[in-house]
Amino acid sequence: MGRKKPKQSELFVPHTATRAPGHRFYEKLNELLTKGRFDTFVEALCAPYYDSDSKRGRVSIPPGTYGRMLLIGYFEGLESEQGMCWRCEDSLSLRAFLGLNLTDRVPDHSTLSRTRHRLHAEVFSEVFTYILKLVHEAGLLQGKVVDVDSMYLRADASQAARALGPKAEGERH
Repeated sequence: MGRKKPKQSELFVPHTATRAPGHRFYEKLNELLTKGRFDTFVEALCAPYYDSDSKRGRVSIPPGTYGRMLLIGYFEGLESEQGMCWRCEDSLSLRAFLGLNLTDRVPDHSTLSRTRHRLHAEVFSEVFTYILKLVHEAGLLQGKVVDVDSMYLRADASQAARALGPKAEGERH
């Protein structure tokens, strides 16, 4: 039986040792976004909402990176910006999808929050419409139904009759 022993961390980690096998879905999606010039489109769309590059202050995250983090949140079922940041920080394949190296920092949740408040709803709509257009042009979008929300509920006729009052119960007899 093996026993857990304390380990000393490596002083240097070769670049090739940090390459994860990757997630095929995110690799193919990134290829599609790159081919469709997603980053250029999003940067042009978001430019009016950002200060000029000559203004002092910390450089914001690229809009394409922010858009990819939102996609990760959607596909991974993450409901908070903190959850998205944690998931991206923890996954080498998601870091690759974002275009981050091992030594690059994943954007902080407060930066995501500021970016979300900075952009108008129309920007998000245009970005996701653009992504759907790319996916459709690649032949990956099929069908005619966008979304269906349904739930089977058991109908209890006696409860419905009681809710309507004594007149409804009398009409059943």
